[in-house]
Amino acid sequence: MQAHPAIATGAPGAKIIFLAGLDSHLPGAHEHKAGSELLSSALRKRQPSFETVSVYGGWPADETLFDGADAVVMYCDGGGSHLINDHLETFNRLINEGMGIVALHYCVEVAKDSPSATSMFNAIGGYFETGWSVNPQWTANYTDLPNHPITRGVRPFSMEDEWYFNMRFVDRGITPILSAIAPQTTMARWNGPHSGNDAVRQLVADGIPQGAARRPSQDHFIVEVTPYICR
Repeated sequence: MQAHPAIATGAPGAKIIFLAGLDSHLPGAHEHKAGSELLSSALRKRQPSFETVSVYGGWPADETLFDGADAVVMYCDGGGSHLINDHLETFNRLINEGMGIVALHYCVEVAKDSPSATSMFNAIGGYFETGWSVNPQWTANYTDLPNHPITRGVRPFSMEDEWYFNMRFVDRGITPILSAIAPQTTMARWNGPHSGNDAVRQLVADGIPQGAARRPSQDHFIVEVTPYICR
């Protein structure tokens, strides 16, 4: 499928690029195009001066679309299918130029110790590492939110979803945004690339709070879960 852009323009303001990969899984799950449309329309409603450019089906064939952009929001499958894998030269250039990067859900997974993993470290401060991070379905209770611009107006809440945790983060400059104690049921599956490992089992057994959303720096934000958090 050829990736193609859809542009919605308001008055002069920030320019945000939404990169949506091909839909995957069953209907209602990983609908990257629909999810990106929902987010971009909500953003324009809140910020009418913003211009949004939505690219459906993968990486844009015309990379001049990135010219003048302030941020890129990526919503796509990860691992070997991640849309940055074949476009690291441009992706790294955007990072070095100070482009804001947002990665949603499965998009935070790239192959362990790969060039894409290095780029994601530089872009958002971490990634989902197979054999280390896990993706169970569980009810997370977020009872204590930090005083931070991202949490402004957000009240404590509880939600059942596929909350990723034990992400591989850089070793400094991390601000926890959402943290909850994962129940033992999250470790019900056998050890596997996404399901469990001895290290994360010990963390859960010890009742160590698990971060589900963190802000590594002023310009980048990592979302490890299905629900969207925008600043």
